[in-house]
Amino acid sequence: MPSEIKTRPGLLKRLFWLMRLFGIILFVVILLKVDLKDVAKQLSLTDGWLLAAGLSFQLIVLAAKGIRWHLMNAGKNEWIYWKQSLGRFYESYAIGVVTPARMGELLKAGHEKGSGSIFTSVIRVVAERGLDIGVFVILSGLSVLSGAYLKWPVIYSSMIIFSGLAFLIISMLLLASSKFNVLVNKLVHLLPGKMKTLHFAHKSFSGSTSALIITLSLLSNISYFISCYFLALSTGLEAGFIWTSGAVAVSGLLNMLPVTIMGVGTRELTFLYIFSSYPQSIVLSFSFLVVLIAQIGGGLISLAAGQLFLHSNTRKKS
Repeated sequence: MPSEIKTRPGLLKRLFWLMRLFGIILFVVILLKVDLKDVAKQLSLTDGWLLAAGLSFQLIVLAAKGIRWHLMNAGKNEWIYWKQSLGRFYESYAIGVVTPARMGELLKAGHEKGSGSIFTSVIRVVAERGLDIGVFVILSGLSVLSGAYLKWPVIYSSMIIFSGLAFLIISMLLLASSKFNVLVNKLVHLLPGKMKTLHFAHKSFSGSTSALIITLSLLSNISYFISCYFLALSTGLEAGFIWTSGAVAVSGLLNMLPVTIMGVGTRELTFLYIFSSYPQSIVLSFSFLVVLIAQIGGGLISLAAGQLFLHSNTRKKS
C-alpha cells in the first residue's frame, strides 16, 4: 500500500507530461497540413488599427483584474498595499499564462503564511476564477446556439449556459454572503484528517465594494472578448461577436486543463473546427494573434508590472 501511494504522484506527473506532449504533436500535425505561406501572407495583410484596438482592450483586462484582486484581498487605500497586491497578482498572472491549467494562480496563495491564510486565499482564487469561468461557459453556450457547427438539441446548449450562471452565482456568494461562507466552513469541517481544521476567514464586503468587484469582473471579461473580436476582424475573420467569443471561450476552457502550454494545439484545433467555413490561413492567423497579443503580450506586460510593483514595495520597506 505505501509503495502504491508513492508511485501515484510519479504516475500523474508522467500522465500530465504525455498530455502536454500530445498537444505539441497536435500543433505540429496541424502546421504540416496547412500552407504556412498562406498564413504568413494573411498576417502581412493584418489591419494595424484593429490590431492596436485589440491590444488596448487587453490593457483594460489587466487593469480591471488587478484592481479586482486588490479589492478582494488587501482593499486598503494606502499605496504600499496597492503595490503589494498588484505585484503579487501580475506575477501570478504572467506565470499562469505560460503554464498548463493556469498553475500560476497558486502563487497567489503561496504568498500567504499559515494554513488558514493559504486556504482563505485559495477560496478567493476560486471565487475570482469562478467569475471568469462563468462568463466563459455562458458565452460557449451562446456560441453553440448561434453557430451551426454543433448539431444537437437546444437543451444541451441551455444546460451549458445554466452551468455558467451557476459558476457566477456561487462565486458571487463566496464574495458577498456570510451565510454561504459559514456553510462552506461547515462542509470543510466534515472532511477527514487535517483538512477539517482549515477555516475560511470570510471578508465582509460592503454592497458598493461587492458591486464594484462584480462590475470589474464583467468589464475584464467583456474587454477580453472585445479584444479577441478586434484581432479576428484584423485578419479578415468576420464571424460575428458571439460566434468569435464562443470559440475563444471554448479554447480558453480547454486551456485550463493540464494539456498544453498556452493552449498550443488545442486552440488551433478548436478554431479550425468552429470556423471550418473560413479559410484555414485566416483562422490560424487569428489563432497566432491571440497567442501573441492576448497571451504572450499580456504575460510580458504582467511580468514587468508585477516585478516593478514588488521590487518597489520591497525597496520601500527596507
